Amino acid sequence: MPPTSPFDRRPSTEAAMTTGLSAAVEQVLGPLETFLRFEEGPDPTGRRSVWRAALNESLPRQGQGAQAVLDVLNEVVIPNGLRIGSPGFSGWITTMPSVVPAVAGFVASLVAAQRWYAWPGNFLEMQALSWMGEMLEMGPH
Repeated sequence: MPPTSPFDRRPSTEAAMTTGLSAAVEQVLGPLETFLRFEEGPDPTGRRSVWRAALNESLPRQGQGAQAVLDVLNEVVIPNGLRIGSPGFSGWITTMPSVVPAVAGFVASLVAAQRWYAWPGNFLEMQALSWMGEMLEMGPH
């Protein structure tokens, strides 16, 4: 019987991965590159019932493993991402990050999982806010 959803896979007993970051990231790079070209047709918001149904699963008794998660990212999450960074999209004032800020966010998610603790990103965030205040002539803080 074929899987009925991306999560309908055999259970896995593998431990959480702390190695193989490059290989895991490489698996999502192709779909992300395709997404960032914004050539795949209309905004997926209209297909919400389809992708939401694919993701809306009961709590599994056992994890599905790393490859199943990467497959869901590639097959469901990435193709249905918001197109707010697409040239011509004008639905909101905010937008998505370009490539370098996205990479910086990825790095921060790994090396600073607890933002309250001392790490260089806290300093850089305060520096950026200070520069923004200076550009807007808000004066020193």
